[in-house]
Amino acid sequence: MRPYLRVANVFEDRIDTSDLKEMDFSGVFERYKLKPGDVLLNEGQSPELLGRPAIYRGSPENVAFTNTLLRFRAGPHVLPEWALIVFRRHMHARRFAREARITTNIAHLSASRLKSVEFPVPPLDEQRRIVNLIEDHLSRLDAAERLQSTGRRKLVALRRSALTTVLQPADRQMVPLRHLVERIEAGKSFGGASGPAAPEQWGIIKVSAMTWGEFRPDENKAIPASAANPQYEIRQGDLLVSRANTTDYVGASVLVGRKHSGPLHDVAVGGSV
Repeated sequence: MRPYLRVANVFEDRIDTSDLKEMDFSGVFERYKLKPGDVLLNEGQSPELLGRPAIYRGSPENVAFTNTLLRFRAGPHVLPEWALIVFRRHMHARRFAREARITTNIAHLSASRLKSVEFPVPPLDEQRRIVNLIEDHLSRLDAAERLQSTGRRKLVALRRSALTTVLQPADRQMVPLRHLVERIEAGKSFGGASGPAAPEQWGIIKVSAMTWGEFRPDENKAIPASAANPQYEIRQGDLLVSRANTTDYVGASVLVGRKHSGPLHDVAVGGSV
């Protein structure tokens, strides 16, 4: 039995080895054994994540990969880190999706289709220069994202503390919410494309549209006009509550206080409450 990597282990520029599975590779292990510098790409994924790449850097040792991944082994004229940058760009530009075969909302990228995708090859010195520049910028962005995440958690804790102090004094009577509102409704799940709706299109908002204490209508996905139902259109004055989120943000609420640029549906799943 040998450990192996699968799609669930390979994220963008990161390999998670906390949940490795094992399988019998008798007679074929050397063929599927990974070497440091191998670039792995997701063979089957949602279209926007197809080809999600990461470099195997040698840990853990003696590990193989399965057919849910594609392996790119760089030749003498290509740095693995350069290949990673190119593949990340292709993933985000959905270049791999253009080569995909799609079945039941899962896109598949075959090795033969991958071979047909364009791949720039500047001189090695130029590859190193670009890699160093991009990695420096990305490290700064990662640091900024960590600071932003910490700030958001502190803001949530402060907001929770302030609201608890104001809304739950010991001498105030509480009543069930159903006694105070005209109606509470759960939104409808429409599915939808990954891109945002144009001004003349219908869209469904994502959870991120209501996570940070303000309504962000641009956080949406387009849906076909045939799927739109005016009953679920978001209107000024609606109070939206997140039904599904992380433990910190489940129940996050926003008041729709201004006119947005196009017709939007909310995205929660289920019927009326």
